[in-house]
Amino acid sequence: MMKLSVIIPAYNEEKTINEIVERVLSSKTELEKEVIIIDDGSTDKTVAIIENAPWIGKVIFVKNGLNMGKGAAVRNGLKNASGDFMIIQDAALEY
Repeated sequence: MMKLSVIIPAYNEEKTINEIVERVLSSKTELEKEVIIIDDGSTDKTVAIIENAPWIGKVIFVKNGLNMGKGAAVRNGLKNASGDFMIIQDAALEY
């Protein structure tokens, strides 16, 4: 089966991270789905929320440690992705 990697770069997204991950996990697709969250050095509660979320075992979670920008977070996500197709999903519910 073909796999879709959904890369979610996140920086200080404590208000929206749960909702976006739940939406992505519940979205319907005929493809196998791999969700990769890249935290880009958040200074709010984003990391704690992710690490304690009920869906943590269903996603790949990578911490950049330092804020290096969205582009670096996306590149890190691509390095960790194994899908045949890859998309970027904004953590702030922008799109």
